Amino acid sequence: MISDLRVSLDQLLSMLASLNLDLWPAQFLGYALALAAAGLAGFRRPWASRAASGILAAMWLASALVYHLGYFSRLSELGYVFAALFGLQAALLLWDGPLKANLVLAPAGDGFMVMGALFMFWALAGHPWLSAYLGHPWPRLGLVGLAPGPTAAFTCGLLLWSRGRMPKRLLAIPALWSFLAFVLAVDLGLREEVPLLLVGLVSASLLLPRDLKPVI
Repeated sequence: MISDLRVSLDQLLSMLASLNLDLWPAQFLGYALALAAAGLAGFRRPWASRAASGILAAMWLASALVYHLGYFSRLSELGYVFAALFGLQAALLLWDGPLKANLVLAPAGDGFMVMGALFMFWALAGHPWLSAYLGHPWPRLGLVGLAPGPTAAFTCGLLLWSRGRMPKRLLAIPALWSFLAFVLAVDLGLREEVPLLLVGLVSASLLLPRDLKPVI
């Protein structure tokens, strides 16, 4: 599957290095936006949920336009497909967040909040640490807000902070990408992407059964 990309690990890491060096220091903005989204969710106000989901949408759009369209498409034509996929996720987040207020983000102090916080911490700190540990240090690592893997993991974590009936379509693309990232890890040896499969599976196994229950 991913092997059909005809992209080597060295090519992918070189692309990441080019992206990070070209955009430096925009990575700080990505982290600032991610922390702002998590912080806004803690306000437990409708306007804060809308703002947080709008920030998530901006992160997915940046991954679509910058990572996939701007850089990955130079390695594979599937970059255009992935850019469309990430653009769709950005549109869904805008629709269900700022426009329709269907996504309510308010951590409830339960296991969902703990697991969501762990996934967001993984996206912000765990993923880059593991990349460096596995021999892919700066600038050859993916960072939240630009790289698809950490962005998807962070999104799954924040969705675990949702309350009420979360629109299931918001989880579909992050969960799909968690599987694609795992296949990428197997095919190319990009082992720092392996935990993303667990993030996607756990998020789906927790959120889908919860949303099937009647709302009281």
